[in-house]
Amino acid sequence: VYPFTYEFFLRIARAFPLITELTVLNNRVYNNTDENTNQIKSIVEFHHLTFLTIHFQQDIYVEQFLVNTNTYIPNLINLTISYDNLATVTNNFTRHSTRHNCSKVEILKFTTCPITVHPKEFYLHFPCLELIR
Repeated sequence: VYPFTYEFFLRIARAFPLITELTVLNNRVYNNTDENTNQIKSIVEFHHLTFLTIHFQQDIYVEQFLVNTNTYIPNLINLTISYDNLATVTNNFTRHSTRHNCSKVEILKFTTCPITVHPKEFYLHFPCLELIR
């Protein structure tokens, strides 16, 4: 088993353009030194993805999905993720490049115990949020 790379997610998006649910589970250490970081990359597009679950991941996987210059997820409404990973990748909910992919999330589930009081920036990232579990 190898760590997932940008190319892997790009292949999934192209092979399954109508995918609506995706669960990412990989504990392998991601080492992006093998990839050319100066290379111009296409944005991975999941136009129909509505449910995304990311378990036990390094921040690099969360960054791949939530940063809009990496991945475009216009219809994401249900997100399951570690609160710590989410807070880190969004820079405590102040990172502009993560707002778009979070903006339509209605249901947010945490795989770890989150804090119960969130900063106001949290709600700017998730303006449609109806339920936090």
